Amino acid sequence: MNNIIILFWNDIKYKNNELHTFGRLKNIHIILLQETKLNPSTIFHIPYYLTYHQDRPPKPRSPSKGGTAILVHKNIIHNQEDIKTSLESTTVTIKPVNDQVRITSMYKNLNSPLLTNELDILTNQNGLFLAAGDLNTKHQSWNYRTTNQTGRFLHHHMETSNTYSICAPDTPTHYSYNSLHRPKILDIALVNLPHR
Repeated sequence: MNNIIILFWNDIKYKNNELHTFGRLKNIHIILLQETKLNPSTIFHIPYYLTYHQDRPPKPRSPSKGGTAILVHKNIIHNQEDIKTSLESTTVTIKPVNDQVRITSMYKNLNSPLLTNELDILTNQNGLFLAAGDLNTKHQSWNYRTTNQTGRFLHHHMETSNTYSICAPDTPTHYSYNSLHRPKILDIALVNLPHR
């Protein structure tokens, strides 16, 4: 996957121009989006990218919530995949020089469970993979100040399967509008480099 730059980004509804500018300036090849808040009839387009999105079914008289998308630069050879889990996700497979790499943008609602069989679907495969996004999991191993039940579960799954690692940034990815809430690291990536 040399020289392919991947960005993940949360909530595009009011940040479309910012995303377009950032993608162009940084020469981003693949953009993973979470909490897109689009509905199925929405046409979301950024020049030079092909867009794939999975939207949460809308509720009557309620704004759209959740949803995921992947934007792939038109020069990247790829296919869309349909992976069945209860997680909100969008998946593509790219074909760099000698390998296939499955890339998933994922979002787990705070109130939804994280299930073993779904993690197995995302992480048990022969090829390379990256599954990234907001799983609403908290664990001290990925630079969060506390650990929640979902974080313990995901960390245990990673350690027992020994087929992937969890990568997290060193700095927060979420800053609340409420000054009483501390900045948080909500966005992580599951990659199939064995955990050591």
